[in-house]
Formats: sequence, structure tokens, C-alpha cells
Amino acid sequence: NNLLDECKKCHFDSENNKNKVDNKWTKISFGNYENEHIAIIKNITIDSTYQVKINLINKKNRKKESEVLSFIPASISEFIVDDEIPPIISRIMVNQIDSSSVEIKFETDKFSDSIVEYGKTKDYGESLHFNTYNKRHIIRLSKLDSKKVYHFTITVSDPFGNRTISEDYTFDTGKAFNRDQKSGKQKEDDAELDFKSIKIFRFKLKEERLKEESLKTAVKKAAISDIVAVYFIGTTEVASVVEYMKKENESASEEEKHGNNGLKSKREAEISTCLEKCHKEDSRSHIVGISIRRNMDVPNEIPLAEGKIITCITCHMPHGSKLRYLARVDFDKLCVLCHTDR
Repeated sequence: NNLLDECKKCHFDSENNKNKVDNKWTKISFGNYENEHIAIIKNITIDSTYQVKINLINKKNRKKESEVLSFIPASISEFIVDDEIPPIISRIMVNQIDSSSVEIKFETDKFSDSIVEYGKTKDYGESLHFNTYNKRHIIRLSKLDSKKVYHFTITVSDPFGNRTISEDYTFDTGKAFNRDQKSGKQKEDDAELDFKSIKIFRFKLKEERLKEESLKTAVKKAAISDIVAVYFIGTTEVASVVEYMKKENESASEEEKHGNNGLKSKREAEISTCLEKCHKEDSRSHIVGISIRRNMDVPNEIPLAEGKIITCITCHMPHGSKLRYLARVDFDKLCVLCHTDR
């Protein structure tokens, strides 16, 4: 795509649309029926006020909505601490197959997101990323070739990045079946539909890890620095929709709300847009979202976000470059501008 056609990913659309970003609910949907759910809210501003509301849906499509809850991330006193233990994957099962699609189910012992890699050989070649965190997982693959054997493997990660990769499995689109039909009609849910509890957490590492400067610890610190978790339990197994928004100060000027030049926040414009909207599956040669080392001097032509945070545009031009990968400087020379010890 022409980068000029993608301006709205980093810039506000127009004067008429500026105010539309305020007070707009963002949805996180969970289609799997579970008693407990956790919604990870990303890219939060630590001192801002947020609102969240939750809608439970049972198997009869009855709904129960929570009241609107307000919170300031900096004031959250309950934390989920990294146990440094990778999730355990269990009960991997091919649940349905037809000539062009498959449904795969599995479980994890802790809330995890998932990536499935699949293809006609163990090299796979295709992948799907599911970025909600669940314990019961349902993956649906479509547009498959008929009468072919496919290989797949599953990777799961908890919010701290503790990761597990499954072994290789196969399925055959020439052998159609449906386990749900064989098991008969599901029992209808007549239990009372309500919330048992709703809690909001932040994340932190073990105390002994906080002073470390290892690459692994830096990656984890970056991963949890701007996220909170909305954890809730229903009285029965439910699907759910979590909606949240940042509550803007209505008296603030447009510049205070939106920053300079109509740009979205540094985190959204210079990290989230790149990694989540355009380059989700691409490999990265450098960590983003972390501060430079205390003893490192960075030249003025290498831009950092407030707090000396490394973003994607630290090394890449946001609009265009004559160099490969939109590099600011040839990569043979770029790294040593900051890493002078190499």
C-alpha cells in the first residue's frame, strides 16, 4: 500500500474527526464459554482515567451487563506477579473437519494468547495469531485445500511472554467429521447469570528481577509496562464482551489531548501501528518500548520517545526512505551510532 493512503493509522483524520477519538469504546470479545475471563487492555497511560464495562452472554444468549467501572492504572494496588513458568498446553483436539476448513480445540493451565502455524509440510508457511487471553482455545482455519494432509503446531504465551510450543500434529481434509454432532445436543444453561467478582490488576516481575538489566528482563518489562488486566468470574460458563475507553479531560486543549501535529500518542503511532496493524508477523531486530541503557549516548538524528524510549521510528523513517526497510541510515552504520562498544 502507498504509505500516504495509511495516514489515519498515525494521524487524526481531520478537524471534523478529531473529537471522535474521545469517549469511544474499544471492544474485546471472547467467544469461548468459560467461567473466568481476563481482558488485557494495552497501551494505557499510567495516570489517565479509564472506564470499563462487561457484558456476559450465556449459552441461551441471555445477557448481563456490569456497571461502568472507573480506574486509574497508577492507583491499582493489586498485581499479577510473573511466575516465570511457561503455560502448559493440554487436550489438543481436532474437533471438526470438512473439505476446506478445520476447528482445533485445546486448553492451557493459565491465560494465554496463541499462534497456530500450519501447512502441508513441517515447514508450515501459514500462521494465525489470536491475541485474546484464554484458558480454553478454539482455532478455526479456513480456505484449505481439499483431500490434503496438513501439519500444525501451536505456540502459547502468557502476558509476561513465558512461552510454550507444542509438538507437530496433522489433520486430513479428506476425512470430514464433527465431534460436536457425535456428542449430541449440548445441555442448556439454566443457571443464574451474574458476576461473582470483577477485579482490575497490573502486572509486575519478581522483586529479584527488577534490578536486572538482562535482555530477557528488558523484554518482559517492556511487555507489561503499559497493560492492565480486567479479570472477572461468572456464575456459569459465559462468553463475554469487554468495552473500555480512556476518559478525556473535556477542558483540555486539542494539543493536550492529541499531541503535536495531529499525531496519536507516541506508543500508538510509533509502536502499536507498526507492530499490530502492519508488521504483526514480521521478525524484529531490536526491542521497542524500552528505555536506552543509562550509559548510552544517542545522536540527535536518532529520535526517541519521551523517557528515552526506543520506538520503531528510532531506526526507521515513518514516511519513506531510499534505503531498504525505510532505514534512517544504512544498517551497516546504524547500530554503531548507539552501540559504540561494537
